[in-house]
Parts: sequence; C-alpha cells; structure tokens
Amino acid sequence: MIRAAVDVGSGATKVAVVSLLQNGKIDKIIFQKEFEVRLAEDLERSGGKELSQRALDHCKSKLDECLQLARQHGLDQNVALKGIGTQVFRTASNGANFFHNLGDSFDLRIISQEEEGRLGFQTACALTRQGIESESIVSWDSGGGSFQLAFFDLRKLHVLKGPLGSSIVTAAAVRLQGKDFSQVLSPNPMTLADVDALRNHIQQILSKIPDLADESCLKVCQSRSIVAIGASTCAFNIALRAVNTTVDPQASNVSWNMLGQAIENLCDKSDSTLIKMGFTPELQPEMVVPKAVLVHTVMEILGIQCFEYKFSVGSCIGLLANDLNIENK
Repeated sequence: MIRAAVDVGSGATKVAVVSLLQNGKIDKIIFQKEFEVRLAEDLERSGGKELSQRALDHCKSKLDECLQLARQHGLDQNVALKGIGTQVFRTASNGANFFHNLGDSFDLRIISQEEEGRLGFQTACALTRQGIESESIVSWDSGGGSFQLAFFDLRKLHVLKGPLGSSIVTAAAVRLQGKDFSQVLSPNPMTLADVDALRNHIQQILSKIPDLADESCLKVCQSRSIVAIGASTCAFNIALRAVNTTVDPQASNVSWNMLGQAIENLCDKSDSTLIKMGFTPELQPEMVVPKAVLVHTVMEILGIQCFEYKFSVGSCIGLLANDLNIENK
C-alpha cells in the first residue's frame, strides 16, 4: 500500500510518501521533502493576530506541490492527501478557515500541542526502531512556533510543551536589539550581550511552565536518550552544524558544552559570513544563532547533556506509523 501525509508546520511544509506492510507498519520511505513556508514569521510580523493572504497563498501553492508529488510517487488519484497543521494554525485567527477552504483533494486538521508531542514521539520511535511505548527515549521536536518533548513513563505518555519556536525567538532577538521585526528580519551580527539577553528572555518565558521544573520530568530527561527530530532547517540540525564545522555526515550527537562554545563562535557574524561558514541561504542564516540559543537554553533548563539528531520531515513518519486517523482510505 502507498500512503502519504503532509505536516503543515509553522516554518515549513513537509510531505512523505511510504509503502506500508499489511500489518500497517512502514516498509519503505519512498519520498520525502520539505518546503520553506515561514508562517510563524509572517504571524509575528503581523502582531500575532492573523496570517497574511500572501503567506496563505504561498502555503497553498506548496500544498498543491506536495499533492502532485504524492500522486507522482503512487498515492491514488481518488485519495485525499491527509495531514496536520500545528502551532501557527492554532494561533492565527484565520488558520482554521484556511484548512476548511483547501478543497476535496486535502483532508487536513489542526492538532493540539499534546497530539503534536505524541506524533513527535512516535516519529522518534519509528526512526530509532523502538516500540511506540518505549521507555528508553525522550523525543524532542522544535518547530517555528513551539517545541515538545515527549516520553512514556509508567505506560503513560507525557508531553512537555514549550511556547517558543525558531521564528518566535528570532523575532525576539531582533526586538531585544530595539529593532522593528516587521522591517528587520535578521538579528545578525549578534554579540555575546545579545545572546545573553535572548537566553534570559527564553528562561523568563519557560520559567512559567511548571512541567519544565517538575523533578520527575527532569529526572527522565537527564537519564534517557534524547532523540531530536526535524528536517534540514530545524534547530537541531543547525546546532549539529554549529558544533561540527566539518559537517561530518556521520555525526549526529550534540553536547551542551560543545553547543555553548559553538554559539560563542557564531557571535559577531553577519548573514553573509555565516553563509561562507556553510549556513547557506536555504539554512536560514538569520535564524542560526537564535535557533542554537533556544536549543542550548532548553538543554540547560532540563539538564540535558547531549541529544542525538535524527533527520525527519516533521511528523509525517509518525503520522503514517500510527493510528491517529491518518490512514488514507
């Protein structure tokens, strides 16, 4: 069976096509791709109320492209492309209406952050070949508008939810410099003082979330393997590239100490300098330092010493690997 799913995130739209065995397990990933669609950035520039028509039109064009690619790779012409929308659609006043008007070729729904965490966990389990109730890993998913860490403990899934993502912290970095994010999109070059100000801002926001200070949750995060998932532009891949300037394709682990040193090396660098360092325009050089600071600060708050990065096009694999109403009928 050929099945497909799309993850319409706050910073990118992702699509995956897989073949399934008769028992419903994934046999092979046939195709997967990520498209940059900076919806959370657009929402930040509008004051956090609604998405602009330009951004929605761009998102729709990429969804149409996802549908075409899914068809080309085996999705039946009579089957609607199913999938999910995440944080930006939960926030924007016109998010639900956008999904409603997509047409019969799509069957998308806006999910809660709790469910987003569950899908991230199941994606991490699929990528590490763990059972879907594994108590050996903690999944970490960080997008443009939010982040989730999830783990099973005593046969119950726990999701730690953070209200910050790459676009949000980048906007915060610009504003902390006294600039208008609707006019200035890059905080670079960021000084060490800028980094400290952003780190303090993140800590202040996250200090208001009780779960992130819960001793039992901290114990789990500090004792289990942390599996961070995301595509090429995700904060974890940026962190990996920052600590490993040789971009070793075999490398996958990032430590708190190494990332802290890497952030210092990224300071006082313009966008053009970061591009020369390997953070190409496709990797969003204006977001490199804010992404790294967000990851490093969350690691510090939770006492995470190291994480392993696993490439994934959002939660598409988790969508296709579980029973959360994603089966294409």
